[in-house]
Amino acid sequence: MKQRRTLKICAASLFTISILALAILYMAYFYHPSENTAYQSNYISSRTTIHAELENYSANYIVEGNGDPVILIHGGGSWLYSYRDNISALAETFEVYALDMPGHGYTASQNEPVYDLDTYTDFINEFMTTNKSKRLPSLDIHGAEDGLFILP
Repeated sequence: MKQRRTLKICAASLFTISILALAILYMAYFYHPSENTAYQSNYISSRTTIHAELENYSANYIVEGNGDPVILIHGGGSWLYSYRDNISALAETFEVYALDMPGHGYTASQNEPVYDLDTYTDFINEFMTTNKSKRLPSLDIHGAEDGLFILP
């Protein structure tokens, strides 16, 4: 009788674990929540942001200051808000471009990219090429975390 009870508990546990595993796999690979594009962060609302249509991306960025240009590239899992305390200070000396990288913040890709260093490098190259009239071919780049590896 004790063995039968143990077998039932094991079967019920295995069933529960299987259902949870299937739910997790569904959420990870098949469920795509709709994007709330109406949301605007308080920080972005307080800044003048630029939304530019590039060839492969819809880029969101902030430009502040005058002087030699510098691009700020945030790390993974963050967005231009990461530089909120640096932008104003740097803008006293530089023309600061703080970008949202693809898949982060308010920058979106026109297609389904693989979010890797090659994609991010392509984005930076496309951003710089689009903004050639603003002297971006010669500039300083500052990156945090994986942003350090993105050098065009």
